[in-house]
Amino acid sequence: ESHGVPKDIDSVILLRDQELFTHSDAALEVLGDLDGVISGLWGLKVIPQAIRDMGYALVAKSRFMLLGHSSISEAADEFIKARLIDTWEPDPNDPLHTCGS
Repeated sequence: ESHGVPKDIDSVILLRDQELFTHSDAALEVLGDLDGVISGLWGLKVIPQAIRDMGYALVAKSRFMLLGHSSISEAADEFIKARLIDTWEPDPNDPLHTCGS
C-alpha cells in the first residue's frame, strides 16, 4: 500500500497535492489538465460518481479494443516512467493473471 491505496486496486490513480483520485475522478482530472476540446470532458464531474465509475469500468474493460495496446516499457520515455509510482505490468503467461479486457 502506498499513500493508503490498496495494492490490488484496479484503477488509474492520481495523487495531486496530497489528494488521491481514482477511477473516473482520476481520469477526468487528467483530461481537465489537457489542452484543447478534450479538457471539456472534465465537466462530466456533474454526473454522480457511481454512474461515472460504471462508465469508467466499461471503458476499462474494452480499452484494448477501443484504443489498441502498448505497454509502458514500449511507449514511455524515462521522463514519464520517473513520474509513475508503479510501472508493473502483469505477465500474460502467469496462470494467476486475469484480465477483464
